[in-house]
Amino acid sequence: MKKVFNNIREYWIHYVAFFVLFSMAMIPVQRYADSHYTQEMTCTVKSASTVWRMRGSGKAGASSPDSSVVTEECGTLMLYRPVLDGVGMEETTGSLVVGKKYIFVVNKYLVFDNFYNIQDIKEADGSPVNFGSSE
Repeated sequence: MKKVFNNIREYWIHYVAFFVLFSMAMIPVQRYADSHYTQEMTCTVKSASTVWRMRGSGKAGASSPDSSVVTEECGTLMLYRPVLDGVGMEETTGSLVVGKKYIFVVNKYLVFDNFYNIQDIKEADGSPVNFGSSE
């Protein structure tokens, strides 16, 4: 066991360099996935909501929002970004009209997520959504 600790102590810089290089290599992979795996889906909204959930354990808990849009044609879509077009997640889900069709630009690269990740929302005719008022 002492041999293992001596090896780690002697070559710690190699482990740190490997971790840093591996972390830096993930940035272009994520950008490639974001740019090549997006698609537009036209879906009718059944419900849209934002729920604040506590994550963590004990005294180190933190709250974070979970926004989901349930649609007829596309199933459940998730909104992971805290702001979409300068509007918060609660305002975004609150402005979507139930029964109305929208074009959702989603990331379909589903390695870690079970749901499509919403990147942008447009009206059915392609114009931007006015998130300030619900019609």
